[in-house]
Amino acid sequence: MVWEFENNESQGLKALCNIRNTIYTSSYDRIQPENINLNQFLKGFVIGDKSLPEAGLILYKSGLLMDNKQVLLFGYFDSLNFNSGTSILDYVINYCKLNYPDTFLIGPVNSSTWDNYRLPVDVFKSLFPGDMAGQDFYPEMLNQLGFDVYCKYSTHIQTELNRVYSNEINGFRIVYLSKSEIISRLNEIYDLSMDAFKTAPLFQTIQFNLFEAKYKQSLIQLDTSFLPFVLDSNNKIVAYLLAYPSYEQHTLVVKTLARKSGRQFAGLGKLLANEIVNKAIDLGYKRIFHAFMNQSNVSNILSRNIAGMPCKSYAVYQYKL
Repeated sequence: MVWEFENNESQGLKALCNIRNTIYTSSYDRIQPENINLNQFLKGFVIGDKSLPEAGLILYKSGLLMDNKQVLLFGYFDSLNFNSGTSILDYVINYCKLNYPDTFLIGPVNSSTWDNYRLPVDVFKSLFPGDMAGQDFYPEMLNQLGFDVYCKYSTHIQTELNRVYSNEINGFRIVYLSKSEIISRLNEIYDLSMDAFKTAPLFQTIQFNLFEAKYKQSLIQLDTSFLPFVLDSNNKIVAYLLAYPSYEQHTLVVKTLARKSGRQFAGLGKLLANEIVNKAIDLGYKRIFHAFMNQSNVSNILSRNIAGMPCKSYAVYQYKL
């Protein structure tokens, strides 16, 4: 039995959490109802008894278009078993065909790419904080239902850290800011982030207040020693890198690398990548994960020289309704 729920129905949100928290034992992989992103919520779906849910997901609206057709997103998808996952996705496909014909269904995306998205397709455990865990039958299940891969990503592992002395780029300098300084410059970081990621798949602009809240929450756990910024000659932020320690000792995770668009800012990404490698060596780190690189991006080709080799792959899936 499939039951539908609205965003103000706590029983539905609790059911989604119960499914996920039954599958995964790590605190990094578990969720609570208050952590579920309800922005652009359209409808929630759960299969199974309300006290013993087996699979579920949330359907989201989006402002995205693909081939001039509206895009719907599904997120917070989890299933205890193959059959229940197939049933809930098949139900949602038919629901969308009836209510939103001639659209694309894409996921998993938890409301937007500013929250968690992607499914692992080869390594199904979480390798580091913020990485996605998943059931090993999800890729086959989606393929059998007629989903196609919309875009691919990979995480790379760099196991040989060699100190690199970068040439200075005239007019730019690397700095480390305190947490209070970072918060005072969040408007700059927001503008830079919107510019840097505007060509990324499924990109949607988010309001500053949402960006600010997410960044401040993350900043509580972050060490500013791993947050280098690049300033231009006018003292404006034009690039930044975000990294943090992994589960394993002596292992660092590079999560985000962003710079302003334009040829005058070319080379700043490599400058920051070299900076974090040198910082890792200074602090005794032995390995670096370079997380969630888009495999269609030209930087992915270049990354093999500075970011090791792929160790985990991910995909976002699409279904044409």
